[in-house]
Amino acid sequence: MDGSHGSKKPRRPIRIVAFAAPGARTHLGDEVVSASGTVGNLGRRIALAGGVVRHPELGDALITTSESPVRSKGRPLAPVGSLASREGEFVLDGGQRCFALLEYEDGWIEGRGLNSNQDRVP
Repeated sequence: MDGSHGSKKPRRPIRIVAFAAPGARTHLGDEVVSASGTVGNLGRRIALAGGVVRHPELGDALITTSESPVRSKGRPLAPVGSLASREGEFVLDGGQRCFALLEYEDGWIEGRGLNSNQDRVP
């Protein structure tokens, strides 16, 4: 007996990336106010490189960097950790509607968000 009982091992992700959504915050307290990107047919709004973060006293800044290969409207999605145009500022948390992509060894990509079931991103 090999002990497998014919069952498959659950797949384990090789990479998980959280993206900023409306309401995400920078470490200075700015709030992501523009989130015009979407992924696949899921319809979730996600911040893009070039999106606006707003601070009530410091004004607006832009999300300037993104290492994401995933694009929407020709621009990269803004993962948590993206820098902003204000000196040293970065996106600290993804917000209540945070969205994450899970990548598996076999190339399968899933999108998961708060209060959602597992969604497949085409």
